[in-house]
Amino acid sequence: SKLADQNCAGRIPAGCSAYEPCKKLVVPPAGTELVASQTTLSTRVETEKQVYDACYFGDDPTKVTEELVTKCHGVCAQRLCCFSDYILQSSCRDTVGDDECELYSLCEQLVTDDGVEVNSAIDLQENEFDVAHLCTSKVNEDTDLYDACKGLCIEKRSCCFDKPGYSCYEEEQDWCDEYKACEKTNLKFSGGVSTNSNSNGGISAGNNASPLAPEEIEKTVFDACYFGDDESRVTQELVTKCHNVCRSRLCCFDSYKLQGSCRATVGEDECELYSLCEQLINENGGEVKTFIELDLKEFDDDGVGPGESNSDELIEKEVFDACYFDNDESRVTQELVMKCNNVCRSRLCCFDSYILESSCRATVG
Repeated sequence: SKLADQNCAGRIPAGCSAYEPCKKLVVPPAGTELVASQTTLSTRVETEKQVYDACYFGDDPTKVTEELVTKCHGVCAQRLCCFSDYILQSSCRDTVGDDECELYSLCEQLVTDDGVEVNSAIDLQENEFDVAHLCTSKVNEDTDLYDACKGLCIEKRSCCFDKPGYSCYEEEQDWCDEYKACEKTNLKFSGGVSTNSNSNGGISAGNNASPLAPEEIEKTVFDACYFGDDESRVTQELVTKCHNVCRSRLCCFDSYKLQGSCRATVGEDECELYSLCEQLINENGGEVKTFIELDLKEFDDDGVGPGESNSDELIEKEVFDACYFDNDESRVTQELVMKCNNVCRSRLCCFDSYILESSCRATVG
């Protein structure tokens, strides 16, 4: 069956067994389904207000902050399953009811069109506002708007604004031009021509503008791609972000077989700024596309990274401490759900009802 094909427990049994309590996040045990309760929120009005206060930002992208995203997740964690495009868990709308789900309607902004959770301010801004909405003529009058615009541009198209001779603009012009509104900040397409008017009403050349500094590039790559020895940070969101940043520089690495090397063209120093991107190249010289592929490439099959000392017992304790509530309904809080999600995120694919494009049970075991 489709679910059986998606399930990963058979591939990584050792990796899955320690995460058994995480199953509560996928299929609540009989009798403990998360349903609307007067003991949790006394009235519908209170529920609606709590969601509004945590999640609402209207048409103002500057209100989309990391704090807002965190608070909104805290309120919405148990009801993201209400939305049909949320692929990380089976739908609960039939169980909790349309009326209950409607109280959490603002929470749908935390789910992308692909059904994946939005976990950062940058991603929420992109999910709700296109770049033209963020990067308007007002960016130079509003520091918060300027920072939001520039942050999105660097996150999504950093190589387009690289220094002349190193930019990907010439080879990826159509892709870069999707973010042309970024030039309303001090970012300019290197190799292209800016559409910004200068103080004399003329056209400024992109090559005359300040490119991204090496430390900015390095930070962007680090923020998008780094997970260190923490396997729980290897998510589909990380893989997607890392690909967005690394796309034009995978050619720096000898192991990449899908394109000729560009190291001699862009230079050793430039390629070194993108060194973390090499994790996106598999042993056959192709690209790593899913978090499961990256997890298997970087960590042992038992779910413990090379050189790590974490034992199954330590994993089980961490999962237990984050997720256990036994039959005590009063312990099922937003904080518990968020903590349990953080610990379990990389192993929800172990459970039959966890709907993902690909599964890891057969791999992690």
